[in-house]
Amino acid sequence: MADEIVHVDSPEPTRNPSPPPELRSNTDLLEADAISNTTFSKHWLFSTLMKLIEEVEKDPEPGDEDAEFGLDVDEELQNELCKLWDISMNMDVAKFLQEFKALDIFVSVIGKSKAPRVTEICVGILGNMACDEEISQVMSENSQLISLIIMLLENRDPPTLVESTRLLYTSLSKPSTSGPWISAVSESEDILNNLIFILNSSTNCDLLKNAGEVIDILLDQREDMCDAWATPEFVTALMEAIKQLGCHHSEALEIYFHIFQIFSTTEKGVETLVTCSAALEVPLMKHLDMLCEDEIVDLDGGDSCLASALSVLNILFLSDDSVHDKLLTIYFPGRTRRPNSEGYPGVS
Repeated sequence: MADEIVHVDSPEPTRNPSPPPELRSNTDLLEADAISNTTFSKHWLFSTLMKLIEEVEKDPEPGDEDAEFGLDVDEELQNELCKLWDISMNMDVAKFLQEFKALDIFVSVIGKSKAPRVTEICVGILGNMACDEEISQVMSENSQLISLIIMLLENRDPPTLVESTRLLYTSLSKPSTSGPWISAVSESEDILNNLIFILNSSTNCDLLKNAGEVIDILLDQREDMCDAWATPEFVTALMEAIKQLGCHHSEALEIYFHIFQIFSTTEKGVETLVTCSAALEVPLMKHLDMLCEDEIVDLDGGDSCLASALSVLNILFLSDDSVHDKLLTIYFPGRTRRPNSEGYPGVS
């Protein structure tokens, strides 16, 4: 494929930041500077956000305007932002960021930044903040943020896509706040093509897992979307992602098999699965084959994955005799077909 997602490693976050040196020797100032009941510094947080704003507002250097991925900020600021990303997992810090109107700051930065790591980190911080129910509610009321995150699925930077899909899934998974996100997705003309591109071209297993989670929860909640997305092109892209993930049991594989199972609950979905049955049966049967390699089948939490695989195979068998006959020939050579007690083809 001409346009491939380029894998770029993200910098590893370091330890949580210490208070500024001038505060360490003064207990009263230190306590006043601390965020809620944490040891994290308000002064440091404000300073980091101001540096971020100043950096994004800079005019680009000559020749940088047309760079495909832009240029990243200096390493020192990048490390400080990683620390902020790290501590934003603390809900006291997340709530303080929200009180400080950091949501608006991050939305503005993401919209203006041409630095992929800055975009990744800002979206990652928003993803941490979205774990709080109240903050998630505020985010769901911010149409600019929702549009921006959906637009970021056009991005070709894997770490940014990982964080964008994580934030999208976190927001979709909260029943009290998912409505505006689902509506925005259903109205998007490009999201399906963007997801297909990710599934077909990405080698990043974290991204494929996150994308699968987004797809799974959307199809599970919206039958109309399940019908609209039940196309051979989309099912083929899902199978391409499974090739990358492998057929051994994993959380990601469980998600993808469940997506096929959701498709099997609608008439159009069944038609599409049957159309793609020649390719679809391969990962389903390969997974069953791997489960049965040992004398004792140890599901080890893989019962959901097995149930989805068997459910989809059952639909394929009952919908098209040619699928049944083909699988018998491949996996049970020498056996003949006979009707069982329920009138369905059986094996003798």
